[in-house]
Amino acid sequence: MLFTDPASLPILIFLHIAAFTDARMHRIPNLLTLAALFPGGFVLGAHYLYRLLGLCLILFPLFHLRLLGAGDIKLLSVVFAWCGVDRFLLFFFFSLIAASIPSLVLFLRGSRRAAIPMGPFFLFGWICSSAYPFAS
Repeated sequence: MLFTDPASLPILIFLHIAAFTDARMHRIPNLLTLAALFPGGFVLGAHYLYRLLGLCLILFPLFHLRLLGAGDIKLLSVVFAWCGVDRFLLFFFFSLIAASIPSLVLFLRGSRRAAIPMGPFFLFGWICSSAYPFAS
């Protein structure tokens, strides 16, 4: 839960910083992603690294097709490694629902090549998944 789980505080701080930098610069710095790796690596160990690398490999085709940026994939991988499958699916669902609204507006205006910074939508997805009553 958002306000009762102190273990989610590092990822919440990371998502706030990533959302801000992505909204302003349209990129998520590698240094920020690298800094987000350390708390989970020390706390969760090898499972954290397996999840991180696994999702990077699964999402790489989306980067190759230019559907997601490299920073978005690294951010998603860190969140997945931190929270696991169940929470990640809920987080990703809320993030995509939130991002679909401005995407639809841009599509209807004819701006098919406009890039949308996904960081703020990932933060929104995390907050919604944290507030969801059945999230663990």
